Amino acid sequence: EGTSNALYGGAQPADNSGRMSYVQIRYSGFVLSANSELQGLTPSGTGSGTVLENIHVHNSSDDGIEVFGGRVNMRNLAMTGIEDDALDTDVGYKGNVQFVVAVQRSDVGDSMIEADSNGNENAVPRQNTRLSNFTFVQRFNAAGNGAAILIRGGADYRMMNGVISSPGLPCLRLNSTTTTQTTGTDEAG
Repeated sequence: EGTSNALYGGAQPADNSGRMSYVQIRYSGFVLSANSELQGLTPSGTGSGTVLENIHVHNSSDDGIEVFGGRVNMRNLAMTGIEDDALDTDVGYKGNVQFVVAVQRSDVGDSMIEADSNGNENAVPRQNTRLSNFTFVQRFNAAGNGAAILIRGGADYRMMNGVISSPGLPCLRLNSTTTTQTTGTDEAG
């Protein structure tokens, strides 16, 4: 985990790193050290030519899916029993995510979405995620992020056609004014 400026799949927005379809990832993740863990699935710098669809991540010990940059589009995702965030997007990720179901266990979990770009607010490309057709059931009400969805660090997020159940917690939290800025480089507003 991390953002060490590695190019991963390459610096090409249309990079094709292959296809993952009809995949179950179960009991994944591992804590390497404090604030450095392995997720269920981590596409990093993966381009829009890559296909990620029909994927189920179950009981990951960190995030279900964490995306570091890139342009990969994902669809038909299920994340269950995730111990941290169901979907975590970071540092310049620009992509479409659609048809998502995420359900936490009753005893563990954090946010359903965490958009992390703290410290990279003015970097380009700027994160711009479009999420549609989603259902989130947050069952653990002591989430460290304090909300079902946490958007921070200047990330742009568009959410359409979704349902969130988050008893005892707010559905949405913006943690800094940089997240709501309306001007800047590569800014969707």
